[in-house]
Amino acid sequence: MISRPVSAAPWRGGVAVLCFALLALARTASGALPSPEPPAALELRVDQALSRAVAHLWRSQQKDHWEEKVPGAAARDFGGRTALCVYALLTAGESYQDARLAACIDWLCHQKMTGVYARSLRVMALSSLPRKPG
Repeated sequence: MISRPVSAAPWRGGVAVLCFALLALARTASGALPSPEPPAALELRVDQALSRAVAHLWRSQQKDHWEEKVPGAAARDFGGRTALCVYALLTAGESYQDARLAACIDWLCHQKMTGVYARSLRVMALSSLPRKPG
């Protein structure tokens, strides 16, 4: 098995894991996944977990993005972390009109992304926005 150094995979950080967990929690909250727990108790726990995850993402935001400077070949994924965070926040019910999120969306729209990972996540994030009439 070939192993890559952690620095070569910027998506392996805690923010990415949190985003995927947030997306899973949002699916659970929507009733997409069954649970043996009573609905009211599960709903309360999921809402609390979503609130904590959203708060953590906002605390870890760097002005208008969530990126870290990545040297070398991993730079092709630049923008992917921000796109994933935007997608997770929108899925969790955050408003695209929130000034913090609007700045990130604008940042995403103005980045030249080369990697498939980053570009794919940007498409997912932007496709979560409401369509403009006309």
